[in-house]
Amino acid sequence: MFVNVSNHPSAAWSEKQLKAAHVYGEIQDVPFPNVPPTADKQEVAVLAQKTLQQVMAFKPDCVMCSGEFTLTYALVSLLKEAGVRVVAACSERHAQEYVDEQGRTVKTSHMDFVCFREF
Repeated sequence: MFVNVSNHPSAAWSEKQLKAAHVYGEIQDVPFPNVPPTADKQEVAVLAQKTLQQVMAFKPDCVMCSGEFTLTYALVSLLKEAGVRVVAACSERHAQEYVDEQGRTVKTSHMDFVCFREF
């Protein structure tokens, strides 16, 4: 089981990313929790514990964790303590910048998945 803890549903992933995740089995999406900017360290710890319980219910072989930095750090630490492999998606950004008809600078980008990197 591959658990995707992010706000990037696997339904929108490229074939390459899906294939890399399927090495671990079925993919289960778990939305990354919202972390209020006013949350203190204890509140983040509580969110991490709640998310850990939700993730561990799937008995994951591997978890991709991507989101707000302090919760990601706390959750990755808990998952690794539990003996779960945790990865991040590594992508290459392709960006274009141009000036539109109104003189505004517009920047667009897309990401191409390259691999999963273990924490």
